[in-house]
Amino acid sequence: MPRQIFQPEPKPLKLNGKPLRLRQPPPTIQRLCQFLDAAAADDLFSGSELAGRLKIHPQPLKTRNVWDDPALKGYSARIGGVRYWGNPAAIAELLRQSSL
Repeated sequence: MPRQIFQPEPKPLKLNGKPLRLRQPPPTIQRLCQFLDAAAADDLFSGSELAGRLKIHPQPLKTRNVWDDPALKGYSARIGGVRYWGNPAAIAELLRQSSL
């Protein structure tokens, strides 16, 4: 059996004192994250309402490549055939209440 060599986790790089992220999400996803982070912990949004508030077309919020973006993990949930958007605390509470 070949011997496995474990290498230590590399230290994250910093640029001007901030963590360097080599893969930046697209600008629309960055705006979406900023808006949802600033939303209250009890506010949920439909895709069309969220698109209206961000002044973007609602179609990108309906595509799977947006839902599966790692930057948006925890910002949306699909319950009963409807996708809800909110900050991670609101989505966690939605999932908790839907499992009761």
